[in-house]
Amino acid sequence: MMADSSDQPVKKMRVKNDETRQEPAPAPDLEHPPAAVAALTHTTVRDDPSPPTDVTVLNDKSDLDGYVARAIFGAGLPVATVEHSAFIKMLKRMNPAYDPPSALSLGTSVLDLEYSEVQLKLRAEVLDATAVGLGVESWMAPQKRLLVSCVVSKPSPAVFGFESTGEMPHTVEVLVDRIENIMTQIGTGKVSVIVTDASDGMKQASLSLQQKYPAITFLPSCAHIMNSMMKEILDMSIIANMIDTCKKLVSFFVQDPAARCAIARVSGQTQETAMPMGDPNDASPIGLLQCLFAIERNRHSLDILLAENGALNNLNSKVRDEINSLSFWDEISMFTGLFEPFFEIMKMFESDSPLLSTFYHRFTLLWAHLDKYGSLASKFQHIISKYWQSIQHPAMYTAYLLDPRFPPSGLSGEATSEALAYIKRTTSAEVYGSIVDELTRFTARSGLFADDAIWESAQKCSPIHWWKGFIGSSCPNLQPVALRTLGFPASSGLSRSKREMFDKIQVMNSKYMNEEQAGKAAIVYLNSNLASSVEDSVVTTETLV
Repeated sequence: MMADSSDQPVKKMRVKNDETRQEPAPAPDLEHPPAAVAALTHTTVRDDPSPPTDVTVLNDKSDLDGYVARAIFGAGLPVATVEHSAFIKMLKRMNPAYDPPSALSLGTSVLDLEYSEVQLKLRAEVLDATAVGLGVESWMAPQKRLLVSCVVSKPSPAVFGFESTGEMPHTVEVLVDRIENIMTQIGTGKVSVIVTDASDGMKQASLSLQQKYPAITFLPSCAHIMNSMMKEILDMSIIANMIDTCKKLVSFFVQDPAARCAIARVSGQTQETAMPMGDPNDASPIGLLQCLFAIERNRHSLDILLAENGALNNLNSKVRDEINSLSFWDEISMFTGLFEPFFEIMKMFESDSPLLSTFYHRFTLLWAHLDKYGSLASKFQHIISKYWQSIQHPAMYTAYLLDPRFPPSGLSGEATSEALAYIKRTTSAEVYGSIVDELTRFTARSGLFADDAIWESAQKCSPIHWWKGFIGSSCPNLQPVALRTLGFPASSGLSRSKREMFDKIQVMNSKYMNEEQAGKAAIVYLNSNLASSVEDSVVTTETLV
């Protein structure tokens, strides 16, 4: 469900309560016995050590229900938690007079109130933003429900909503209609970029919308393109057989408790930490890579178990012969070395706000890395080139050019020209000349930018934070261009772990919630746990300028 302005009156009622109550104080000092604290208290700092005599009890039920809702939904707990005896005892210990809501009430009326507050806060942030990016995905939720999800970047990420299309398939027309509806709710003039998944329907919808809204940048999701590319590579016979052996080995340890204990024992004896074996049923590219790397990093422990009598007796004889072969380990070492930077890029998309400039930097480094592997890498290069052609865009070059962590020499002359043309196309003619002047100082490292300390500071914070500071303010025309473009997300939606949490919330609350309410619970959870700003999840040690 997308945000609904009809929730506003409910928000006002909660705000009124918040204004009239005293806020709960921090947890009491551990030196004081817990029995001395009968309720949440508000205390004033005193010079003398005498205990306070005034105690204010937070006992407004609607406020307390709100705190319970934020705790349960924010932690991604099932609503049934509120009826657990231990949870009730904890609440009664803090306030004996408080009667918590039932699980049914928590999942309906109390959730509605919390959801409306989350959406009103998000709408206010969108209203304050000068530019907003949209990430739109078409996907299938539990019970085979077709959803269109929207994540907004301002530049910090937030879930705007999930909309079920019911029985309607995700045709180009349906997707265009849903995206335009989202744009209308946000304000079409605020939308600077729309990032969509790589499905054929979304590609066609993007082309249709691009003709209608030429001022908006449309980008394919780097996360989806990367996922498709790695799937095609890992399906090749040259690597597929080895991955199949690794999956069988992982499956053996997952299913055999004695084998798990044995490898944990061996790892402890060698003062090593056993690598998690992963999920043998996870056929996603990142799941397969995790499996491959887990086996390689547990090699020493597996060698010891092979030498022992009995530890691996139940292992498939063909698999045991494979891992007993030196050629197997030579191959797995070669492939993990080859795929390590690819794996790191895949893991980058577990961030809540992966940056376009970071993706460009890491992907372009792959070419030099592949050169080290000669004929082996040549078997994959045509696949990589094909997907790279589908993802290149002047906005990506512009984001890289304006990222102070990276040297401008990393861009080719052709890419730099395309970046300048993109800036000219997306800014007004009146300020373009000033933008070029400021960009020249920035790329030439002249004037204020001649100081090495300026560039050292870029390695200690995110590029967006860097441009927001006084350094960016020295370029008043270039600064808004940098902030807008660097805020373009590299993904169209939720990370893998957040998507899994969405599915989990749907399933674990099915007894108390319908699909719409479970979607609201997921939005409350996600917007409570997404990075509070784009700086929170950005790795800034990419390279020194």
